Amino acid sequence: IFYANSLDKKDDDYVFNVLTTVLQIHRTEPLSSDVLAFLTGQEEIETACKKVQEASRLLPGDLVALPLYAGLPPSAQMRVFEPAGIPHIRKVIFATNIAETSITIPGVRIIVDSGKIKVKTFLPDRHIDILRVENISQCSATQRAGRAGREAPGKCYRLYSEKHFHSLSKITVPEILRSNLAVVLLELLRIGLRRIKSLALISNPKKEGLEAAEKHLRLLDAVKQPDEKGRLKLTEMGTRLSSFPVDPAFARALIAASQNGCLEEVLTIVAFMSIDSVFVNSAIGHERTNLSKRKFEAPEGDHCTLLNVYRGYRLARKEKKLEEWCEANHVHQRLLNTVFKIRRQLRDICSKNSLIFRSCGTDTDRLRKTLCQGLFMNACAYERSQDRYSLLISPGTSLKIHPSSCLSRSRPTAFIFTDLVRTNELYARDITVIDLEWAKELLDSKKTVLNMFRDERLHSMIHS
Repeated sequence: IFYANSLDKKDDDYVFNVLTTVLQIHRTEPLSSDVLAFLTGQEEIETACKKVQEASRLLPGDLVALPLYAGLPPSAQMRVFEPAGIPHIRKVIFATNIAETSITIPGVRIIVDSGKIKVKTFLPDRHIDILRVENISQCSATQRAGRAGREAPGKCYRLYSEKHFHSLSKITVPEILRSNLAVVLLELLRIGLRRIKSLALISNPKKEGLEAAEKHLRLLDAVKQPDEKGRLKLTEMGTRLSSFPVDPAFARALIAASQNGCLEEVLTIVAFMSIDSVFVNSAIGHERTNLSKRKFEAPEGDHCTLLNVYRGYRLARKEKKLEEWCEANHVHQRLLNTVFKIRRQLRDICSKNSLIFRSCGTDTDRLRKTLCQGLFMNACAYERSQDRYSLLISPGTSLKIHPSSCLSRSRPTAFIFTDLVRTNELYARDITVIDLEWAKELLDSKKTVLNMFRDERLHSMIHS
């Protein structure tokens, strides 16, 4: 194992450091040694593949760059396990942590470890989930190093100092300690456990996390006020929400959709929120993908854009031209098939809950208002003076629209989002334009619960 000199590497330049290390290895190591390099996500990996392919034209020996991440089609994932096919060609595989355990890639003798991972973390004080890049644990670093030398002696280049390695946490933080516990709490209450705070778990969540989960569910009208012994109980709404295997906010939107006559559309949108981006994001076809994506773009935002994609998918499926349609529009057929199956599963659950299946057709106002009924905690308002957006439920949290959004070039007055991503900035992804008054009215109706947040700034904003 080789460590970087801490003075040579800048922590925020980890992608650049990985690229330069890979190219240096290609110049100095035998071509028989393939390379596995760890990055944090799809966008970084596709960029790295493109940069390496461009640089390889100027380097001695042939070099082929391959991506490996969860959103890739199975055929593309399997390419990393195949021999290069031609002697004197080195494979370099850029992968997320899905390559960290359980798999052995033939030919890999060298590991390049960025020391980074992308994880979703819940911030109870702001009541938001953020997807952000963090340091890995010592356990993960050991697993990554172990991917080399499975078939023969290997090497691992850690792009951080040995001192930094020893400063890392020994194990990865358990998911229950960094996640929004609303889903967990809903399930525990569904099976009859009421004194949640007294439960003895292998990894006990923090008090703040449980309190935030309770607030989340109370805002969705899913749990009653605790009794004198601190015991919680589901409401009728909470019992219905607990039957759906999705985030309670999306389950709330499904129930609202039945009442508002747009369940067919909301079913599709919720199914899409369970998968990665449906658009093929390859380094080679990036421009073609963007052009295809624009054909589906809706002025209401990303959720309605995905509705347009699904309508095209269903038509192509009916006409038995699905494979050609997916290829022409640069979308993942496998992921769209997954959306179809998830939607069918959710539809069955809706039937068991006696929800009413109707379509709103072109009435996107009704659809957007319905989504807001579930995602009002993710509502943002535009702050013209700062050219940024503030989260209504936590006004101190400011953010921007993610570049991948079809609305990234516009400035809507207000929107709701599905999740947040932290890079150099905090970005909202999968957004829909809303009327600001819709969100304010919903939050105003929750004043009693909102007092638990002890945030006076929120109330002044609602009544401004």
